[in-house]
Amino acid sequence: MNLQVRGGGAAMSPARLARALAKSYDERYRAGQNPESFDKDNVRRFLLERGYTGDGPVPAVPDDVRITASERYLEAVETIIGQPFEPNLEPALPRLRKNLGLSH
Repeated sequence: MNLQVRGGGAAMSPARLARALAKSYDERYRAGQNPESFDKDNVRRFLLERGYTGDGPVPAVPDDVRITASERYLEAVETIIGQPFEPNLEPALPRLRKNLGLSH
């Protein structure tokens, strides 16, 4: 498989991306900062700070925390595809049926 990860307008192999994130991790760790992340760690940290460990009712997650999580996922997509994310605003069900070759 010839997978190329695109970032900053230039093709980046998965190995090169991993090395860049590893370097960033070391730098941020030494500076006492959280590592770069393309996941929902900010949501996990928010919940842990409120004592939630997976048991009982989930505390309400404010919009700013959810927006930050969404921004991280968008950043991950844009890093991988090497261009701005453009959402497909067509209705999902007909598009899924079409893409799966199912009748309407």
